[in-house]
Amino acid sequence: MARKDRLKQISIAFRDERIPTRVVDLKMSAISGVSSFETPGDIKVPLPGGGEIFVSAEVFPGSTPDVSISVLEGDEITCAVRCTSGVVVSYQTRSGVDVLLQIGTGPWE
Repeated sequence: MARKDRLKQISIAFRDERIPTRVVDLKMSAISGVSSFETPGDIKVPLPGGGEIFVSAEVFPGSTPDVSISVLEGDEITCAVRCTSGVVVSYQTRSGVDVLLQIGTGPWE
């Protein structure tokens, strides 16, 4: 997959490889002539053993893309990351579940 196409989706995976990776396409949006790709609202991510988190992402493409990922757990944002070109986030929920979030980078190694 070409790098520019990897910026148009977010991968949500767990360290427990028995749980399949979820890939969500980001939707194109344009506000005031500026195009971006973003999650279609907050993505509900059920956690193994119960509970859930919500993930949102936004990418402003360009020669140096601007990539943002946020995690909402309960009623607060517990993780917010902004990077250029791409990002991989390893996030541990309050219940101890490891979640891996990825935009714009190659396959997990």
